Amino acid sequence: MDFNRQQGMDLVEWGLGGYKSIVEYHDFSLDSLNVVVGKNNSGKSNILSSLIDYETLTGAGVLSNSWKMSRVSGKKFDQKLRIYARFRLTDEELKTVYERIRDREPVSESEIDRWQENDYLRFIYHHRNLGPSGVAGADLYTANFGDRRIPIYFTNINDSIRTVLLYSLPDDDELVFRSASTGGGVWSCVSDIIEKSVQSWKAVGAFRNPDDSKEVLNTVDLETDGDNLTQVLHTLRDRPDDHFQEIAETYYEVMEGVENIRTPLRGNRNTTVAMDEVGFSEGFDFEEISAGSKQILTLITQIVLAKEDTDLLLIEEPELHLHPSAERKIFNLIQDVVTQENGPQVIISTHSEVFVDLSKANSIVRVDRDQETGRTSIQGIGDREVDDVLIDLGYEKSELFQSSVVVFVEGRSDQRILEEFSKTLADTSERYSSFDELGVTLHPLGGSRLRKHGAELSHIVGRLRIPYRFVVDSDDQDPEEKEEELEEILETPKIYALNEYCIESYLLKAPEAISDAFRYDLSEVERYIEDSESRPNKKEVLKDLYQEFEDAPVSYDEETHGAMIARHMDEVEIDSELKRLIREIQELASN
Repeated sequence: MDFNRQQGMDLVEWGLGGYKSIVEYHDFSLDSLNVVVGKNNSGKSNILSSLIDYETLTGAGVLSNSWKMSRVSGKKFDQKLRIYARFRLTDEELKTVYERIRDREPVSESEIDRWQENDYLRFIYHHRNLGPSGVAGADLYTANFGDRRIPIYFTNINDSIRTVLLYSLPDDDELVFRSASTGGGVWSCVSDIIEKSVQSWKAVGAFRNPDDSKEVLNTVDLETDGDNLTQVLHTLRDRPDDHFQEIAETYYEVMEGVENIRTPLRGNRNTTVAMDEVGFSEGFDFEEISAGSKQILTLITQIVLAKEDTDLLLIEEPELHLHPSAERKIFNLIQDVVTQENGPQVIISTHSEVFVDLSKANSIVRVDRDQETGRTSIQGIGDREVDDVLIDLGYEKSELFQSSVVVFVEGRSDQRILEEFSKTLADTSERYSSFDELGVTLHPLGGSRLRKHGAELSHIVGRLRIPYRFVVDSDDQDPEEKEEELEEILETPKIYALNEYCIESYLLKAPEAISDAFRYDLSEVERYIEDSESRPNKKEVLKDLYQEFEDAPVSYDEETHGAMIARHMDEVEIDSELKRLIREIQELASN
């Protein structure tokens, strides 16, 4: 590990196909701090493992059949594997490339000046394909020259033919090619920069299990599973920088009661870790510390180390063993590392609502797996305005991005009542599951906000390929006319207008439930409902009914009291229309 090394190029786009569960090719943009979300076994880990494998791919020519077979989709010998990366060079790296070209290539000074003015070679694109015949394939690097992408390196691995392409791009823009046998070329000015960057990538696995004691070794290269944590901390303790102190202080913040971390020797050859806690006269040896505490220390150590030598840090499920308040502290630590000068990029796979909510929406990548085919799909959002839209609506990002289905409704009463109905149906019939069990979330919009932000929301969830529906009151309109009107406004056909005036209309069809919920006389409730039959706005009817029979001057609360009535309704009292609607929503979650 080189503590004097400056952080290098950014990975701004990543793509893969034919890799494990990711059969079809998908690519997505990357920011400085990225969060990958999805259900268990959806394929989140495959994204991170593909990046770990990339180091092997960039340095290898012909790979073994066993290497390929362990990674290709379905472990099929004839399956193609494709990986794509787009890098953005830093200003210092680009300056180095131009200087090397000046020294090594027959390119005029004026030509190099033109390249600099137009930011040529800022982006490097890498396509690596492993074909169906053994490990045959091709390796291609291109670079940006204005609006064009020009090859700078090509390898036909199957035929063992290598060609380095050199271009001087004179005034007539004719390309000048040079074969590998003559050496040189722009590739020779870029290749070691790419190699050094990729070799600096580090990973922190989900299962971190450091040994309690290791032989003393001067190293700060922490292994993915944290096995050599005691060696790394012992080395850091004796270094002049403040990394050890930062690790310790962060750990104290996360782990209440710990006030000191030590790295004592066991005999002359082994080192371990010990901790002192408030209220205990003697410290605790590493083997006495819980597995979760060790995992947290491993995670913090790698995050702090990434400040100095890492272009890309991959972290799998950092929230394990963390309280939500501690999750926030770890996220802030990661963010501090990323935003410092020359800080690394970070990609996190997580189930944590805290990590999702604290991240920028355009840096979240959603991973889904088709239950029938087992194939993984990957979706990201490139719009930076998404955060503003969700803030305006008061939504947490995790509420949308970690849902299997999203249903937008008009009010909180609609939300609570439909949720209660789904629970009742799930409790009484095997044909149903509750929304909560299926990961279906209902979001209240309100009539005016629905018309203002509905199109933006449908665009957001559509980009993430999250199934969604808008469920609206028909009010005093024909349901079909209401749907047609909103389809034009919201720019989506995924709208369902209730046949009745509003959700409360369905509650009034269950007078016994109203009587049970508020302990009213059933006959009087039935009489009031019958007398109000001609009034179309059943929301107002229910409010007036409540006021009629309540002794105390308490107003009807649509959300709380509506949910109470719904909770007292049995399966028979739930209208057949709403049963069909709930069933359709459930089917969206299972597709």
